[in-house]
Amino acid sequence: MAANIENASRTVKASTVTDGTAMLWERIFIWRLRQEIDHWEATGVLEAEELRQLREHYGFNTSDAAETDATGRWTRWILYLAIITFLAAFFSFAGSRAVDLGPALRVGLLTFGAAAAILTGFAIHTRHRISSMVLLVFGGMLLPISFFFAVHYYRIWSLHEPFLWWSGLGLIMALGFGPIAQRWREAALAASALFSALPVPFLYAFHVEADSLIYPSIAVALALALQFWRTQMPASWQPVWRFPLWSLGYTLALAACVLPAAQRLYGTVWAAGIYFLAAVYFVFEVRISQSTPTIASFIIALLASIGALLRVGEVELVYYPLVWLAVIAILLGVSLLFLRGQVHAMTALLDTLQVLVWISSIGFWLLPATGFQAFGWRMETMTGYGVLGFGLYAIAWRSGPEPLRLAYLAAWHLIVAWRLFWLGSTDVDMTLELYSLPSGALLMLNAVAFADRRWHEQAVAAAVAMLAMPSLVLSLSDGHAIRTVLLALGGIGLVGMGALWRNRRYLLMGAAVLVPAVVVKLAPDLADLGLPRFVWFGMFGMLLVGIAWLLRRSHQLSHPEP
Repeated sequence: MAANIENASRTVKASTVTDGTAMLWERIFIWRLRQEIDHWEATGVLEAEELRQLREHYGFNTSDAAETDATGRWTRWILYLAIITFLAAFFSFAGSRAVDLGPALRVGLLTFGAAAAILTGFAIHTRHRISSMVLLVFGGMLLPISFFFAVHYYRIWSLHEPFLWWSGLGLIMALGFGPIAQRWREAALAASALFSALPVPFLYAFHVEADSLIYPSIAVALALALQFWRTQMPASWQPVWRFPLWSLGYTLALAACVLPAAQRLYGTVWAAGIYFLAAVYFVFEVRISQSTPTIASFIIALLASIGALLRVGEVELVYYPLVWLAVIAILLGVSLLFLRGQVHAMTALLDTLQVLVWISSIGFWLLPATGFQAFGWRMETMTGYGVLGFGLYAIAWRSGPEPLRLAYLAAWHLIVAWRLFWLGSTDVDMTLELYSLPSGALLMLNAVAFADRRWHEQAVAAAVAMLAMPSLVLSLSDGHAIRTVLLALGGIGLVGMGALWRNRRYLLMGAAVLVPAVVVKLAPDLADLGLPRFVWFGMFGMLLVGIAWLLRRSHQLSHPEP
């Protein structure tokens, strides 16, 4: 193939050597040959090594055309930052009071700079691809700055409908950047084309003075449109357009989630619909990428939609547990049915849900007892949390996907069921230990039964912290010794386990419980259980000595002397 191209090159040169336009024809041939090689690369006709040899044979790797290595990629990103800084410099120059130039001259210099950059970019493209791309993007982005100073800042041009003129400028730039991006295979030019076209609907909405909720609606509609384009466009377009379409679409979807709340229009049906469409966008993204940020965005958008509907209906706080139960059941059901074989996606969804449910525990703690006791669905809600908790434990026990994560979700549901049972049966406030001790016991169960070797010690540490820390804090101000005794016995047990199993982490966890529990009670007298404090401390010491003797004895039995 290379020989055929070289023969064609010689034919072109021979046929035009007597013509004064020989150099022009040679440049046209080189430009077409470069485009053809880029097309072969995009369609997979030649392997990477063959493409490299072909470009090297014709000298296409000179200057900054070669960009397949890390240096070339870093160069691109540095030049992107340079574009931003130069645009900021020109913007500052156009409005600076330190320069003694008239408005017309300033705008003229900006326009001349934009035209010069664009023309230079076209002229040097065949030999300096990266530089030409930078100049084209810089010149194209400099045109709107010139238009802004000419129309809005200095009012050199008096336009009755400026937003329509802005829309026209954006469309012209998009129609200019788009074909060039596809022909030159430049993602930066594709991003410039999209960045020029996407503001057009917003500008038209400004022109007609549309309602505030129109703007997030436009954002989510554009996000879905970009996503559809990205998934349906030909494979040869993917290298150029995939990343710009994804980044701008994701940004628009996030903006659609933020705008209703920023405009203080969250509690409306329209806002709920916008959040639902944003959740649909993130669902399709999860099917493509299965990344943790995408799954988290989907869950947040879905919860925002449900919350907006609750605000519209003025639902009371007592319905919060029932609604939250339905949401969790739907999310878990969808994940277990449709993401069973996709380990990464399942892990990301369960981790995101894990964070959300444990944070939502604050809402259950603030739930008023009087209002919940009068709630008609009290028993059904409490039973639902309990059944879902035991069901998740059953799935985790039967070697379900991600058993430890499912076990933690199961523990949370059982803790919530216990909290709702307490609220519905008594008016007495639930103490901290009535919450922490059952939680710690369930976490310890998870560590023993569901944690593998990678996470076993971390799971035990989390359980010990939940069991010990609240009681240790409360023991600082109580007037009796029962907490200190139980904490010390638990710490001694962990020390013994660490010593017998040769596990330094268990020993450190036991010491972290035992030492503070004893130190905080040095001043008060531990005599309310019938024994003075020196007797308790002596008992603790004897237990530790016994552990040391058992450790020594087990070592002697396993390593007998000859």
